[in-house]
This record gives sequence, structure tokens and C-alpha cells, in this order.
Amino acid sequence: MNRSLIVTILVFFIALAGALFVQPNSTFAQSATPTPYRYYLPIVLRDPIVPPSATTSRYIQTLDPTKLYNQGCAHGTSNPTGIVVLDFGGPRTQNGMYGTKLVGISGFISTTQIADAVKWWLQGFWNCAPSNAHITVGIGTNNCAIGPGPNACDPGGGNVSFEHGQAWAQMVKSVNDWIITSTYASKLTIAGANDIELHWSSAQEARAWVDGFFSNAPNEIFALYNFGACDGCEYLASQNWVLPYDWKKEDVWYVSWGAQTSYPLPEIYLTSGVNASQWYLLSVWSYVNHGSSMNFSGSFTQWQACQERGCTVTDNTPEQGWTQLYDVLNSDARTAQPLNWATDITWQQ
Repeated sequence: MNRSLIVTILVFFIALAGALFVQPNSTFAQSATPTPYRYYLPIVLRDPIVPPSATTSRYIQTLDPTKLYNQGCAHGTSNPTGIVVLDFGGPRTQNGMYGTKLVGISGFISTTQIADAVKWWLQGFWNCAPSNAHITVGIGTNNCAIGPGPNACDPGGGNVSFEHGQAWAQMVKSVNDWIITSTYASKLTIAGANDIELHWSSAQEARAWVDGFFSNAPNEIFALYNFGACDGCEYLASQNWVLPYDWKKEDVWYVSWGAQTSYPLPEIYLTSGVNASQWYLLSVWSYVNHGSSMNFSGSFTQWQACQERGCTVTDNTPEQGWTQLYDVLNSDARTAQPLNWATDITWQQ
């Protein structure tokens, strides 16, 4: 087909289209149903969800008052709102006293020494933070009960027991009493915390510790934050539970949410998002089996610790960890919720 013929055909169809759709006096135009009015609404854009400013939690490796005071002061100056976990290591008992072994440091420290250390940190925060600041401080231990062996979390083993949980609550209460006496309560809230890892003890031991914590002061119930992992739990790409030892879903739910004022502040370490999806699925299980989803206090990451000591695939930044957990929880109406806090742990003293 030559070019002139193509042009002729195009002109014909353009003219026909004009006759049908442009000329207002055409028969078609007069008989056609009038086009309804169209309303053009303004586009409303939602503000992007922004993670909260992350606080710095710490593996405590010192009892030096000056260092602890300076840590608290630095925190009050830099990011005075949210939650901080001060991790004092694995639970121990020695000569009838309860306490811990500091992470990476040999030797036993008592709950009395831990309380004194926390007070120095709190005093530093109080003196350096602005008047409108408020921080929740979780005094942390873990559920390490595994002694010598290839899977040992602490070669010396630990005392994950009802009695140790009681002693921990008593120590938390003593620090809270000190806060009230010192009129520091306007800036400070104290709580218990436990890095509960499913590979570190049996479910029976962990539940006993949690029950002990809540049994000691029935009229003064403090929050207990589980800043551990759901290791072995199902995740979105592999929904088959292979929980270690004697753990069941009910046990993980209980120590994180079911026991009185226990709250999950979970480790969201994996850059793949697996940790976030594990906790989301446990929250769905809670909704189905207990009538409500779990209320997450925030996310817990270890980006700073990874920069200091090295790690791979478990080095989510606090923003990444928080976003992974927030997004997966809010992808489902059953588990949708705000996520108030983000904290990231460091080894730095």
C-alpha cells in the first residue's frame, strides 16, 4: 500500500471521528446520553510512617559508678525518651545470694550490686536529661540455664528458677522505691527485662522464672519485657514449627504476653525479615487461640554491637528492624497496632 493511500484512509477516519464526536449538531450527538458530571477530588497523601528515634541499650560490663553515671548522662542528653535495657547477663546463685554473671566478664555479682549500678545510671540520666524527658529502664537478665556442652550459652550454667525470678522482682522493687524516695519518678519508670531464648533453657524453667517474678509483689506489678528471640518459630516462608526442647507456642506466648504484665520487645536482628514474621505469626496465633493479638512495645536490634564485634545477616539497623516489625503487624487487621519504641544494644562502656 502506497503512502498517499494510507494518508487518504487516515484523513477519512479522522473526519468520521470528528463528525461523530465533535460536531454538536450531528444526529449522534443529539441522541446520545449526556455525559454525567465528573467530580475531581484532591489527592490526599498520608505522611510516611517514620520509626521513632532509637535509644541505646547496653550489655553492662562494669560496676564503676563514674562510668555508669556517664552512660546515663549521655543517654539523657542524646535520646531521652523511650525504653532502655541494661543487660546484666545470665542468672546465677552463689552462697545463697541471687545475681548474675556479667556478659563477657567472669565472676558473680549480686542483685544488691546490680541495684546500686542501676541507680548510678539513673542518677546520671536524671541530672542530664531535660525536664520533659521520660525513660523506661528494663533491668535485664536472661534464661541461660545450659552449662558445658556444644550448645552452651554460658559454660558455668545458670539458675533459671522461680526463686531467682522472685529475687529479681524484689531488686526491681527496691530500685523503684529509691526512685520514689528520690522524687525521680517524673522522668523514670523501672521494669524487669529478660532475654528469653528458646535454646537456652526449657520452657518449664523459663515459665517458673516469670511466675517467680510476678509472685513477689502482687500489689505492685511491674512490667516485664521479653527482649529475646522466637528461635525455631515458624515464619511466613516456612510455617512449620520446630521448637527446641519442650517449648510450645503456648509457652512462648506465656512468657512474652500471657503472664500478667509481660510484654514482647523482640529481637528483630535478621535482615531477611524472618524475625519480624515469626513474631507476627505468634501474634496471629494469640488472636486465634486467646481472643486478642499481642501488644508489642517496640523492636530490639543489635546494629551497634555488630559494628563493634562483627556479625552478618543479623545487623538490622534500628530503623530497619522497627519497620520490618511494624509493616508485617500492620499488614493484618488482626494484629495491626502502633509500635512506640525502638532500641539498639551496644557493648560500649
